[in-house]
Amino acid sequence: GWLSAGGFIKQFTMLGGKIDKELWPPLTATDYGPYVSAIPKTTQAVFAETLGAGAIDFTKAYAQFGLRGKIPLYGNTTMFDYSVLPGEVPSDVLGDQMAAQYCDGINTPANNTFTSLFKKAYHVFPGYYAEAGYVHAELAVAALKRLHGNATDPTAVAHALKTTPITAPRGPVRLNTVVDAPIQNIYICKVESVHGTLEDVPIKTYPDVEPWGTLPY
Repeated sequence: GWLSAGGFIKQFTMLGGKIDKELWPPLTATDYGPYVSAIPKTTQAVFAETLGAGAIDFTKAYAQFGLRGKIPLYGNTTMFDYSVLPGEVPSDVLGDQMAAQYCDGINTPANNTFTSLFKKAYHVFPGYYAEAGYVHAELAVAALKRLHGNATDPTAVAHALKTTPITAPRGPVRLNTVVDAPIQNIYICKVESVHGTLEDVPIKTYPDVEPWGTLPY
């Protein structure tokens, strides 16, 4: 999360943006009131990155301190991921947006099949963590198929893992072999009510985004 926020700050300021204030709550924070109350009331927008119960506590404080509806709130993947959406108060998050490698509302055959089967098995929609685990397994299976099931040569297995492209629920994925991180779509997802259930729905797609570790900083 700190790297995500730091990467955002670096790129935003490189493009000419101005950061009014940086706030760095510890990972153990349970009360976000002191941090939300320190947000300048004149700022144009807030970029936040937290996860799990912290995301719910943050959006709750954001509404309680009167920033909701006045200062737009944006986040990274885990801020509004489906792993936290069922615990959110809808009025605290509807319309908020995040940048994400995956969100449950991606409307493609691969993701529709994945979400359908996942919901049938676990009775909830998948989020970032579920899809990431699935993709790790998907890549391993695809690489082993490419090797015709022969995993006796560690070098060949490593090469196959690094060079085998897959079509994941999130979209096309292949690895950047310099940093062993994925080249993939990045989505701007909006929290919407779909048939009475909160979902993350993509409203813009940036295809084939290189991992940020390869950017020329």
